[in-house]
Amino acid sequence: MRAAERAVDVWKPYGTGEAAVTALGGVSVEFDRGRFTAIMGPSGSGESTLMHCLAGLDTIDSGEVRIAH
Repeated sequence: MRAAERAVDVWKPYGTGEAAVTALGGVSVEFDRGRFTAIMGPSGSGESTLMHCLAGLDTIDSGEVRIAH
């Protein structure tokens, strides 16, 4: 089965210097076609950032996101 979406080594930092925060640090994930997936974690762990990057609503600093791969 081909993946509906794939993220490989995705990095998304915010800010610079002492105020810098890494929302996504080397995240890799694959979602199969026709399957429901829940993304869960404690507040501030990057779930919303991941969803925004996967949907193309936000950009990533490095890595790769593929839709309908």
